Amino acid sequence: LAFGFFFACSSSSPSIDTYVNDGLYNEALTEIDKQLETNPDQPELYIKKGEILISLAEAENVENRASYYQEAVDTFKEAEFQGVDASQSESIEKTLYNAWISELNTGTEVYENDRAESALSYFDNAIILNEIESTAYLSKSVALYNFNNLDEAIETLNEARGTLVDIPDKLYEYLGFLHLQNSNAEQAIF
Repeated sequence: LAFGFFFACSSSSPSIDTYVNDGLYNEALTEIDKQLETNPDQPELYIKKGEILISLAEAENVENRASYYQEAVDTFKEAEFQGVDASQSESIEKTLYNAWISELNTGTEVYENDRAESALSYFDNAIILNEIESTAYLSKSVALYNFNNLDEAIETLNEARGTLVDIPDKLYEYLGFLHLQNSNAEQAIF
C-alpha cells in the first residue's frame, strides 16, 4: 500500500512512463510540460524530458537532430538549476556523454569513408552536446579543410577558442596551419 501511494504521488506519473515505453514520445513530452506548468520545481521531470529529446534526436536523420539536442541540453541545464542530487547529475552526464560520443564516432567513421560533408552534421551535433570539449571542433575543422572550406574551418576553431575553458595546443597548431594555407601568415602567429 505504501509503495502504491508513493508511486501514485511521484512526479513522473505512470502515464509518462507508459507513453515512453510505448514510444509515444510527443505525448510524454506534452504530459511532462503540463506537470511542469503546474509545478516547475521538479528536476526529475526535466531529466526525463531531456532523455526523451535525446531519443527523438537519435530517431531523426543526422541533419535534423540539432534542435532536439539543443533543447535537451537546455532542459538538462534547467534540471541542474532546479537542483539535482549526485545520482541525477551523473545520469545527465552519462546521457549527454553517450549521445556525444556516438555523434563524434559516427562523424569520424563517415569522414573516413570520404563523406566529409555528411560528417559535418555529426560534428555539429557533438559540439551541441558538449561544447566545452575540443575534439568535435578539431574534427570539424579538419573535415572543412579537406572539403576546401578554409574560412569555415578557421571560423570553427575561433568559435572553439571563444567557448573552451582549456584550449589545447593542437587547436592553435591547426589554426596557425589553416591561416598559412589561407595565405594569412600574420594571423598564423599566436
